[in-house]
This record gives sequence, C-alpha cells and structure tokens, in this order.
Amino acid sequence: MPCHRHRERSLVIKGRQFPLCYRCMAILLGIIVISPIIWFLQLPSSLLVFPISILLNIPLILDGVTQAAKHRQSNNFLRFVTGIMSGGGLALSIVHSAKLLVTIIVGMT
Repeated sequence: MPCHRHRERSLVIKGRQFPLCYRCMAILLGIIVISPIIWFLQLPSSLLVFPISILLNIPLILDGVTQAAKHRQSNNFLRFVTGIMSGGGLALSIVHSAKLLVTIIVGMT
C-alpha cells in the first residue's frame, strides 16, 4: 500500500518505522482487542449487527476517500480513530458470523 511507505503516516519508535500506517495499525488493533470482548457479549440480532458494522466503517471510508481525492489532508489522530472504529465494526461482523456458524454446527450434532 502506498501509505505504508510514508514515514509521516506510520508510527516511528527509536528511529524504526512500523510497517503499517496508523489507519491500518488501528484497524488491526481494533479487531484484536475488540473481538474477544464482543465474543462474551450478548449481541442483538443480525438485523442490527450488520448495519452497525457498516456504520462503524463509514468514517474511515470518508476519511480515506476525501484524502485520496485531495479534498483535504487527514492526520494521524483521525486515521487512528477511524481505524479503531472500523476495526470494531469488522470485529463485530466477524464475531457475530463466527457465533452464527458455531450455533449452526452445534445444532447439527
């Protein structure tokens, strides 16, 4: 990805650049941290989970698209916040889908 080569868009610790940009790092962090939390929660029906997941991804899409179209310049704080929101939305979809699959498999036995 082109953004990963920009030093100003990546976390730098002691002169070493993290291989991902702030946005992608936050997406992964959101998935890793939020997935186990969501696993133990009682989730609402799929009719609510998937629209919520989509809504949590809209800010990231808007930030990325408006930046790519050169309408404005994003910053690392905004990239990180929208990345965490997106990761949370993805985690919600992943965990809900996994729970549905477990329910189907257990129901077959």
